[in-house]
Amino acid sequence: MKKQSATILERVNEIEKNLQSLKVDYILNLPDKQKKLFQFYKDKDIVTEIRKTRKKLWNERYSKVI
Repeated sequence: MKKQSATILERVNEIEKNLQSLKVDYILNLPDKQKKLFQFYKDKDIVTEIRKTRKKLWNERYSKVI
């Protein structure tokens, strides 16, 4: 019984992965006007947040209080 349920679980996982892949392909192939509806993050916003996080981590680890 366990072997059969493990096989079913593996198949369900494979189906979920395929569905996610289809969703990504669909979104990437949309015209620009429709892509805006999904509100992707802009590269500039991502870089800004990464810099903030990096600075915060640096300050927590290496800055010294005088």
